[in-house]
Amino acid sequence: MTKNTVWTLEDDAALAKGVTDNVSPLRLATRLRRSVNSVKRRIRELGLAGEKRDQVTFKADPVIQLRRWMGTAKAKDLSGLIGFYRDDATLECGCSGSAVYAGLGAIQEYWAPKLRTATPLAFSLVKATRDDTRVVADYLSYEAKPVRMFLSFDSTGKIARSECAPRVCSKPAA
Repeated sequence: MTKNTVWTLEDDAALAKGVTDNVSPLRLATRLRRSVNSVKRRIRELGLAGEKRDQVTFKADPVIQLRRWMGTAKAKDLSGLIGFYRDDATLECGCSGSAVYAGLGAIQEYWAPKLRTATPLAFSLVKATRDDTRVVADYLSYEAKPVRMFLSFDSTGKIARSECAPRVCSKPAA
């Protein structure tokens, strides 16, 4: 195996996907051409953790999940995007009036036309932060308008609740 000390965003994304899919560290090391210890260390650095007796399980880092969600939306992959949500997830949208979508079917109906008509700049992440219980994402909507979304994840890394609204950019006083 070649010694590779720098982790690229592509490596981290591949690692996060493998971890979320519950791929063993040994297989991840082979895929990424790294040592098992290097993979385990990077998993810890990224905030993925947890081990059970004969099986390794990982708690997905919400910010990594958000970035994967954004990439899936940018790729206009509806089924992949819906895969990020729990079966009983809710999405509350205040972008064009107030509406609540409950369950995967309703959330799919919400996202389908948006992904079909997305502009090239759509789903570009501007800023991601974490507060006590959720991730706050500032990004460009499917129309490339500024949006703020709050995402709450469960312990498996699935989105349990999301809320979005237009992000109001304040202008400095003259």
